[in-house]
Amino acid sequence: MSSVNQGPNSTLVIVSYPVREAQQTITAAEYSLILGLRQDKVMAIKFVRSQYNLGLYEAKQVVDTIHSQPVI
Repeated sequence: MSSVNQGPNSTLVIVSYPVREAQQTITAAEYSLILGLRQDKVMAIKFVRSQYNLGLYEAKQVVDTIHSQPVI
């Protein structure tokens, strides 16, 4: 199940996405950046791939999860 939760402090966000029930912890700043790229999903996916060394499918799942959740 996809979800976005506040991390242990205000500077981290935990994204749970459906690929092997994986989780990715990102900074709140990166989370805001990805939310801001709603109109440019390709750029958001490229950012996640390069920042976290994820494959294309996994990066897409992270971005889709973030874009499907309400802003935290």
